[in-house]
Amino acid sequence: MFLGAKNKTNINQKLNNIFVNYKNRNYNNVNVLNINDMQIYLAGIKYEDLPNYNVPLYLLNIECIDRDSKIVYGDISKDFAHRRVEPSNINKNNNTGSMISSQIAIDPLRQIVAITRGNNSISQQNIKRFLKNLLETNAMSFNLILNRKAMKDIANYDLVTKLDYSIASPSNFENIDEQDEDLINQFKYANNLQSDFVTTTFRTHLSNKDSILEKVSGLLGIHSKKAKVRKLNVSGMKDGKEDSIDLIKNSLYYNGSIHYDDSIEIEDIFNLLIYSFQQNYDFIQKSYLIENNLD
Repeated sequence: MFLGAKNKTNINQKLNNIFVNYKNRNYNNVNVLNINDMQIYLAGIKYEDLPNYNVPLYLLNIECIDRDSKIVYGDISKDFAHRRVEPSNINKNNNTGSMISSQIAIDPLRQIVAITRGNNSISQQNIKRFLKNLLETNAMSFNLILNRKAMKDIANYDLVTKLDYSIASPSNFENIDEQDEDLINQFKYANNLQSDFVTTTFRTHLSNKDSILEKVSGLLGIHSKKAKVRKLNVSGMKDGKEDSIDLIKNSLYYNGSIHYDDSIEIEDIFNLLIYSFQQNYDFIQKSYLIENNLD
């Protein structure tokens, strides 16, 4: 994902300062995010120099403790229909709670974030909120990166003829820091109608694809917020033939195997992130310029 913030922030310097603090076991000046009974914090950070690329890569292990969550147990001595044991609530006055974690990689110079996916992991929304707090920025957004094929196909269109998207209407649209006033008004109207989706279709005949790519980038950024883009298609003409691209399916991701010994450790997941980043680095390098500061 592409990482963006609205104030001037030197991410590379801030991450380096945090890395030095953790290396020296100085945790006093590192921000912790508290959300109700949840606490999200940086459990560890590692610095890697990718060979032959001369690009710093920071690997972060983020943990979340939820003191109000319900822990559900199972009893394998019972039959399948009755194995669930009644959940027990964690005492709110206790310092313990259920813990989940997520591992991410950040290229601070190109503002690229690679995030692992898993069933028992921190949500992208909370990861974004955590990074905003950790890096002390006023605002931050996540935008999905289109893969090589999608970008090439749109660029090769002679004409863009249609932009078609569908967004799940959020129950709390005020929390979406979206600058598209028309989109916010659509959300408000959808909520008044108790509608689950906002579907929009633009028909056009554009030879200049810049405005379409800008709109697509903004829509992909909504993915990490409470509104979810369910459909995002661009249609166009190439060599007299009509074509359509599904941009949700054509986002940049790596799907591979993780290698480990007896059990999966944090270091194994870090190695997977490094490898996935290296596999896509040539494409990222050509698509994203190095930024020392965020705008």
